[in-house]
Amino acid sequence: MHLTYDNLFHNKTFIYLVIMCELNVNMVEGTNTITLMEDVVRLVVNNNEITITGMLGETLTVQGKIMHVDLTKQEALIRKID
Repeated sequence: MHLTYDNLFHNKTFIYLVIMCELNVNMVEGTNTITLMEDVVRLVVNNNEITITGMLGETLTVQGKIMHVDLTKQEALIRKID
């Protein structure tokens, strides 16, 4: 049987796929790297201000620039700006 959304729904067969993509957000300051927050679900950039939101809704705002985001490592790296 060819699987389509229609025949899965018609046969009352349901497939659930959950992909968790929470990030650990780290900040680089000189030669030091610190973890700012774990289980991050949102990064909002406004010029040099980055607001980080965790899975439970907690927020943290820092001055910096995003260096990279790597979903395979579940990591975002921010360089601190003074």
